Amino acid sequence: MPIVGGILMGGAILVGVYVAISRFGVRLPLKPFFAVTSAFLYYMAFVFAGKGVAELQGGGVLPTTILDWAPRIPALGIYPTVESLVAQGILALLLLAALVWTFLIEPRRSASRSTMTPVQASLTEAPKSSAHTS
Repeated sequence: MPIVGGILMGGAILVGVYVAISRFGVRLPLKPFFAVTSAFLYYMAFVFAGKGVAELQGGGVLPTTILDWAPRIPALGIYPTVESLVAQGILALLLLAALVWTFLIEPRRSASRSTMTPVQASLTEAPKSSAHTS
């Protein structure tokens, strides 16, 4: 029943967003909208990774290496095993890499491209192959 309720609530929200956009001309700020949905999707991936590893350990598919010092936070999918923490650690590293790319590296690349002269920009492009005729 909770699953059906969630599906119905999600559908109702989508209908509301559609009506708001098409009828009232409401424009969603896309950058914040996608930032929030991306954060929510990342949270779900993090939780699913931890809980998925825990389920595989419970089924005897993966080994279980308990860490006495690690916390157990089921709402975040955090369990005190090496295997689940490694999976979530990889996700955390990927998040960090994505944030560094998005907020540090790409803005600098875009800024350097916008300050190039047309000659500099053409020199940085890949050379086009040309057929040699003799």
